[in-house]
Amino acid sequence: MIQREVTTPVPLLGKHGNILYPGWARRMVYVYNRDAVAGRPLALKEWDYYQLTFGRHVLQMVIGQVSYVAQFAATLIDTVSGEVREFARMEPLPLGRLHMPATPDRPSEILISRPDYVMSYNTSAEARRLTVSVADGSVDIALTLPRRGDDEIVIATPFEKPNQFYLNCKSVYFGVTGAVRFGDLELEATGDQTAIMDWGRGVWPLHQEWFWGMGAGMVGGDRFGFNIGWGFGDLSHATENMFFVNGVGHKLGQLVVDRDQGDYLAPWRFSTEDGRFDLTMTPLYDHHTTVKVAFLGKDIHQIHGLFSGRVRVDDGREILVEDLFAFCEHAVNTW
Repeated sequence: MIQREVTTPVPLLGKHGNILYPGWARRMVYVYNRDAVAGRPLALKEWDYYQLTFGRHVLQMVIGQVSYVAQFAATLIDTVSGEVREFARMEPLPLGRLHMPATPDRPSEILISRPDYVMSYNTSAEARRLTVSVADGSVDIALTLPRRGDDEIVIATPFEKPNQFYLNCKSVYFGVTGAVRFGDLELEATGDQTAIMDWGRGVWPLHQEWFWGMGAGMVGGDRFGFNIGWGFGDLSHATENMFFVNGVGHKLGQLVVDRDQGDYLAPWRFSTEDGRFDLTMTPLYDHHTTVKVAFLGKDIHQIHGLFSGRVRVDDGREILVEDLFAFCEHAVNTW
């Protein structure tokens, strides 16, 4: 497939709320103007999501407004025991009052301050700083994700309706420092930990389904990461498939996915026809989340496992990947 790479700043939306230049980029070159959104105000979804790995533990953090509700949450998952510790707050009808940043790259701050907790994301040119502090002392998180100027995967995806769109940026981070405490469990980030970011803005159809996988780690002395995804929107202009080696992104086309659709914990193989990407995930844990309220709801299987195989960078060098801890999820949502 021919994929459109956008390399210079362009407006995201036209006067009818449609994407002007569907495609992908290595950094945020799309100018997102919230005033140009033509969909219903309650249809707009905006979030900043982070996921960090501490050995067997996975920390997920999100600040977002998803149409009719705002969510502020930090979830710590033990992928061996299945224990889940969670801080979560929701507020109805945010209607844009969170003032989510219009770009993931420029300095910004999201500060949620309430009598019983404070949660913040602070972005500077050097780092992203994530914090949660609960007044009763049950949760305390303070983490720093260094920014190196690495390539990202940015994709602007249209849907069938002209006023629906999805602008997404995903990044990998190395050298995380700080600490996490949930009750009596304390984890320290000593600089060996990795993180991923999923930054999204869009107006979607009410019902959606997607697959998304991502991970990062040191592989044979190289900083390695990947992002894969399919099933969501019109991907005829570009995929979100890319792997990263020492900060350089290597773009991929469509994936061939071989999996047992009746068993999430059976092996998954992800490959491209040109042989540049061939990884198999051996699942370890299925973090299954399901919520249903009236006709709305979500059903997500996030499968954490070990990825092994080979990738080939643009200059022909092959990199062997062995037991990289990462995930792939299958989501079916109505919201």
